[in-house]
Amino acid sequence: MTRDPSGVVNPYAAPRADGEPLVARSVDGAFADPLFSPTQLGVATLFSSVFVGALLLQANYRVMGRGRAAAVATAIGVVVSAAVAFALYRVHGSPAVVIRLAAVITFWLVVRALHRGLYSEHVLAGGRRRSSWWVLAAIVLSFVARVFVYGVIAGITRVAARH
Repeated sequence: MTRDPSGVVNPYAAPRADGEPLVARSVDGAFADPLFSPTQLGVATLFSSVFVGALLLQANYRVMGRGRAAAVATAIGVVVSAAVAFALYRVHGSPAVVIRLAAVITFWLVVRALHRGLYSEHVLAGGRRRSSWWVLAAIVLSFVARVFVYGVIAGITRVAARH
């Protein structure tokens, strides 16, 4: 919703790009739509990737009406996932596990620091938690996408090796 210069609110107008207003909470302080908990975000990141965790985090930001923060979360997820993938490509064995775990733990700690209070207030005010089935679906889709990409890369490598 935006206000025109006279102060009248137009609920059908597109939100302004600068200074996006937060989505109004209920009288009790809960958001209208459910949020993913920091634990759900951590589990999604642990069993899939930082990118999947960032996508679920951006869903929380969208519920809060923070479109810019959602875009930043997605961009950070892409950059961190690309950096981790590059590091895993270059490093094999035990250091690869350490790199992956460091990325997952760092992401979870940051999410916990940013969202723990907001999520707790939301739940205590009667707000709903997003279903864990969405987390499972994100993990499964991430796995299927990863298998597909690896299959394509293996096929390209096999074809290139023949020529």
